Amino acid sequence: MNRYISGLLLTLAVGVSASSHAVLLRFDQCISSCSNIGASDGDTVASVASLVYEDNATGGVDFTLTSTTSNLGTFASAGTIIRQLFLNTMGSIVATPLSPDIASVDFGSRTNASLSFDTLATIMQGQGGDELLNGESVSFTINNLTQDQVTLPAMVHLQRLANGGSVKVAASVPEPGSLALLGMGLAALVTMRRRKTA
Repeated sequence: MNRYISGLLLTLAVGVSASSHAVLLRFDQCISSCSNIGASDGDTVASVASLVYEDNATGGVDFTLTSTTSNLGTFASAGTIIRQLFLNTMGSIVATPLSPDIASVDFGSRTNASLSFDTLATIMQGQGGDELLNGESVSFTINNLTQDQVTLPAMVHLQRLANGGSVKVAASVPEPGSLALLGMGLAALVTMRRRKTA
């Protein structure tokens, strides 16, 4: 029975791994104005946002940005927002917003906080509540793009911190969902192998 369960877990994990390609970025590397959240530039901080992206069926990449600014504790306020998302998409030039909360997606070389980017998604501000507050998400698609073309660095710009200031936080190394699932499959395989040897 245990061998059957281990085999089932392995098959499920590897099967889901093969079909799942979503990549997760966590924004937890403070870059600029870090004293506004009690940190120094370059410090690792609590994740202020996450970005999940994956290829879609129409030759583009779907992006979903979620705010987790409450992780900053007293440095965040109820009105703390994520105003901008900076990305590198290897020169793509076609975007289709999926959310009314996205004001624009612009392409072109820019430097911000000493980092280089080619894509800027701006979130609506002051539009009757269309702002990216803690716990909320916005989505958009960039067409004529594959997820392999999305590269670091990536950065979010937070505004309206508790002290009235702002901060810029970059993403750490991506966490592919498929690698996590493959790891589960390998763990099940090791468990099965150990039981067989015993």
